[in-house]
Amino acid sequence: MAGEEIGRYANAKHPEDDDFGQAGALYRETMSDSDRDELVENIVGHASAEVTSEVQERVVEYWTNVDAELGQRVDAGLKGSSGAATPPQAEVPSGV
Repeated sequence: MAGEEIGRYANAKHPEDDDFGQAGALYRETMSDSDRDELVENIVGHASAEVTSEVQERVVEYWTNVDAELGQRVDAGLKGSSGAATPPQAEVPSGV
């Protein structure tokens, strides 16, 4: 191997590749009801404060790809949010 050239190569996607399957299994099969509730609250908290409706639609689409019920819950939470400032527990520390 010494002296051989090292390079980066594109990883070809296969038809059976699934970007959301593992996350969906985690949500449905591993997380408890309270874990799922906290996840929805976290997503809604981050995606409701000072976020455009266009971005919110993308957020709902993304999480619906993970799990249909999760997407519905996020959508309902965003529609019920007031668009207030980000709650302190949802703020990301600077420098991250």
